Amino acid sequence: MPGIEFRPGTPVYRQIADWIAGQIESGAVREGERLPTERRLCEELSVSRDTVKRAYGVLEGLGFIRTVQGSGSYACRSDLSEKRKKVEKMLRESVYELNGSGLTWHEIENLFLERIWNRLPEREKVRVAWVDCSKEILKSCASELAAACNAKVTPVLLDDVREDADILIRGGFDIAVTTINHVDDVKRLVKKKNRGKLPFEVEMVVMSPSRMSISRVARIGREQRAILVYEDQWYLYSMKRYLKELGLKGRGEYVPIEEALEYLKDAGENTVVILPQDPEFKEGLPGKLRQYCEEHKLDCFQFCQMIDEGSLMHLKKKIQEFWIKK
Repeated sequence: MPGIEFRPGTPVYRQIADWIAGQIESGAVREGERLPTERRLCEELSVSRDTVKRAYGVLEGLGFIRTVQGSGSYACRSDLSEKRKKVEKMLRESVYELNGSGLTWHEIENLFLERIWNRLPEREKVRVAWVDCSKEILKSCASELAAACNAKVTPVLLDDVREDADILIRGGFDIAVTTINHVDDVKRLVKKKNRGKLPFEVEMVVMSPSRMSISRVARIGREQRAILVYEDQWYLYSMKRYLKELGLKGRGEYVPIEEALEYLKDAGENTVVILPQDPEFKEGLPGKLRQYCEEHKLDCFQFCQMIDEGSLMHLKKKIQEFWIKK
């Protein structure tokens, strides 16, 4: 079996089970075909044997495989008609009981939808492209979107779209999401590449600094120097704007991330270091810089940009609506 792209937020054994179930449902793994042994699959996927054992246990419980002692595990599509009848009976009774307790039919519908939505397997999730201009926040914002909207979110750098918008078109995305500053640019680039048509919806969100970041900037005194660590020029431009709007009182200095460690060796006690929010960015350099600051008693914090709560609620609703139609 080919490798699986594991994503944060969902147990690995569940992702393996979902992927194999999808292969069986699509016919890529045929009825009666023998699955790899637990030992072989754990070696191919670089996971523990216990993880594979749990995945196979889930698949057997759902009727996707049958295990023959001493022979192995085989793909199957068991007859679920009797199970379905039992489940439908249980659901009918639950619905009438909920309605009898005072919930409206609309409230019951939303209740069931939310429960289903929160348990979607990876193969069922809506495919979303998160497009932004700053490498420093790209992956962290994509993770935030994935967690809030229960979607399969792929980070895409805006400069890459400008170079070749086909990366969005051939990506098979259902929805593209970007900031209010870039939505027109993304639409224009994709339409230009795709004969004037958008192959997916483009949604925009509003971003703003977190309360913690606003508070930390406000506490920087006039006598202090604020060292902002960056790599991307777009990020530097937006951060300068943010610091100005937030009324930075101290002296601002801007240092490329590759030079930051050497630069900080001359930093005094009146220094505040502002780091990108993604500690894994640039092979974990922000995390290493934070550790250096802590070891040398330098004040530092991560400047976090968050997607507005209203934008997240709107986006989650749009993604749910798309999934229902799909």
